Amino acid sequence: MVLHLPAFFLEKDPLSGWSSIALGYRYKAHLALSEDLPMQIPIPVNDLDLPLGQYMVKDVLLSAEVVSEIPVTLVLENIDVMVKETDEDGNVKTVVCDDVSVTPGLTIASGCSGAPVVTPLAVSIKAQEGTIPDIAGLQLNLSVKAPTGEGDKRLNMNQSISFINLRATVFGGITIQGL
Repeated sequence: MVLHLPAFFLEKDPLSGWSSIALGYRYKAHLALSEDLPMQIPIPVNDLDLPLGQYMVKDVLLSAEVVSEIPVTLVLENIDVMVKETDEDGNVKTVVCDDVSVTPGLTIASGCSGAPVVTPLAVSIKAQEGTIPDIAGLQLNLSVKAPTGEGDKRLNMNQSISFINLRATVFGGITIQGL
């Protein structure tokens, strides 16, 4: 990009030192999918703060509805359960919990802007040993499956995916420790 200023502007300052020049440009591009993406797309679901650890829960079902305006099919490949952990310096960080097993396996139907498609999501979380700790969030890892024979699918900033109506169902009841 080359900018040419008129000669009279370079020779004198018409505003006696109070002038300025602001330059900028915008480039707009669209993402199009003609085949499956080779990598998974991570979607964090933060700040769940499910206090399951204090109730000694061994099996829970998280349910939600996925609202998609994205014109491609998304497949939930795996889910990481995130818990908060304090290190030796007292700093709290969120890490993946290895003491639980998660059953994913969901295909999120494709939608479009203005006509979203709602898909029910059910995630079963089971303690491998002991009980499920407090859950800080989830990391959903999705793969993209482009429709075959329909040509390229354009993705733009008006298309979204959202999770609504999150519910937790506890199997086998809750155990509350006595004093």
